[in-house]
Amino acid sequence: MKKTLIILVLLFSSSVVAIDEMDGMGDLSCKEWLKLNDILKSESGIITMQDMTLQWLSGFMSGVNIVSVIETGEYMELSTLMKNKDALFSELVMFCEENHKKLVVEFVIDKMPELKIVK
Repeated sequence: MKKTLIILVLLFSSSVVAIDEMDGMGDLSCKEWLKLNDILKSESGIITMQDMTLQWLSGFMSGVNIVSVIETGEYMELSTLMKNKDALFSELVMFCEENHKKLVVEFVIDKMPELKIVK
């Protein structure tokens, strides 16, 4: 069943149609996201780049979970992923520094196999 969920997510997020319809942080290339991150580091405000990115990530994963529950009756346990937000954000920065041409959403897809599947 875990393979079914991963396949569903890959189909949902990597097809040309899905990418054209996606909006938000995940639609940025890593190069664009890193540039935005650098610009916003100097900004002081209530919401940081980390906050905005992790809110997007949480919303995206929740959307994938809704589709998964409807299609398979299974969903991914997100609490472990969001437990250490600083570490997760640092992982994304490293991913993007190494993969300038990839989309931010590809980082999320790469993290999915680490998550526990709940039936």
